[in-house]
Amino acid sequence: MDEIIKNAFYDPDTGYTGTNKLYRKLKKIYPALKLADVKKVLSKQKIVQVNKKESLFFFGVVFEWFKILDRIFCTIIFPLFFRACF
Repeated sequence: MDEIIKNAFYDPDTGYTGTNKLYRKLKKIYPALKLADVKKVLSKQKIVQVNKKESLFFFGVVFEWFKILDRIFCTIIFPLFFRACF
């Protein structure tokens, strides 16, 4: 079944589509096919791995820390410094 899914994915006429679209096309021909099988095969393909979005977990954490530091600076440090200048 893996070869069938891979061949359908790389077919120039019907392939290079998303997981769900490929699943719907193959489900008409092979009723026993499961979506999990299609996802498993496509996750192993290099073209799918290259186009997969990167996780932004690290940047999200860094951004949250900058928001916290900005809030600390604007509410505590800057007002104390500003008062000391006058």
